[in-house]
Formats: sequence, structure tokens, C-alpha cells
Amino acid sequence: MPIIITKVLSKVRLAVYFLSTLSILCFSSAHAQLLKYNSEAELFGAAAVSPDSVFQVLQRLIGLRSPYSPPLQSFGEHELKNWVSRHRLYLEESAAVRRELIAMLNSPSLAVDTKQNIKNLLEVVSPKIIDSQFETMRIHIEEVGVKESQVYVCSDYIQSIADGKFDLRKNDPALTAYFDQRISKRSGKSPLRRRWILWID
Repeated sequence: MPIIITKVLSKVRLAVYFLSTLSILCFSSAHAQLLKYNSEAELFGAAAVSPDSVFQVLQRLIGLRSPYSPPLQSFGEHELKNWVSRHRLYLEESAAVRRELIAMLNSPSLAVDTKQNIKNLLEVVSPKIIDSQFETMRIHIEEVGVKESQVYVCSDYIQSIADGKFDLRKNDPALTAYFDQRISKRSGKSPLRRRWILWID
């Protein structure tokens, strides 16, 4: 893993990846292209920021206009909860990857510039791009002007969550497979079987 870490944390590459991921998830899938990775290093870097980054954007989106419409707020909270349930194992695995990255900061064998890239990814790049994608969606909602129309646009976004258009499995099958492999290797169980059990509980 140290070899992977030293290759994965190119600030530009990760920023481009992250921006592409959120753009795919936040806008029409009809014009989206699935992400491609050139190495396990890139998958590892992607796993550190997704799907938690998407969760943060969706959470902020739901809170944007929901207070003005109790039914919309209920709808949004319900569908976000369902999204989290569908991504529970991936969210846990992403957190594990981030812990591995953070642990690398204490490694005496890791180059100083690589450590700086880790900090930059987690503390600067990720938050900035989350903010940028949320702002893009906020502007899209607010530019319609009339409150009733804004509520409608928010409702449309929430329906997209319900329809699975923001799901990792739909938008990034390569990263999904990488997560599945890690989960299976650690647990000795099929990730698909575990998710099915979670869904029916």
C-alpha cells in the first residue's frame, strides 16, 4: 500500500477526478460518462473521498429549501436515509480508506510532499469541491425565482435520489467493484449478500 499511496496523491489528478465524480452525480446522467481509472492508486484515492462527498452535497441540498415545505423536508430526509442505507458499507469502507491516509501522515518513510498532498486532499481540495458543486446546484434552484418553482426543482432532485441516479453503483461501477473487493477480502463474505441482508432488515 505505501507504493500506491506515493502515486495516488497528485493534487491535480485527484481534484479533476473528484470534480468529475460530483459532476456526474449532480447533473443529468444522459450526458455523463463513466469514470475510468488507470491504476489501483487512483481507485484508492477516489475511495478516500467518495461516497461521503456525495452524501455531504445531498445533505446540504435537502436542507436548502426543505424548511419551506414540511412535506418536501420529510420526503428529502426519507430518501437521504434510504441512500445512506444503500451505501452503508461503502461509507464505512471509505472512512477506513481515509483512516489509512491519515495514518500515513505519521509514517517516517513517506515523503514530505506526499504528506502535504494527503493533507491538501482531505482539508482543502475535497471541501472546496463539495462547496463548488453545492453552489452550482443552489444557483440552479434559485435562478427559477419563484418559491413554488424552487420547491419543485428541489423535489425533482430528491426524486432523482429516490430513483437511484445519485447511487455509486450506477455512476461509478469501477469504484463500486473496488469497494466490493476490499469489503469481501476483509470480511470473507460477499458484499452483495451483506447489502441484501441490510436492505431486508
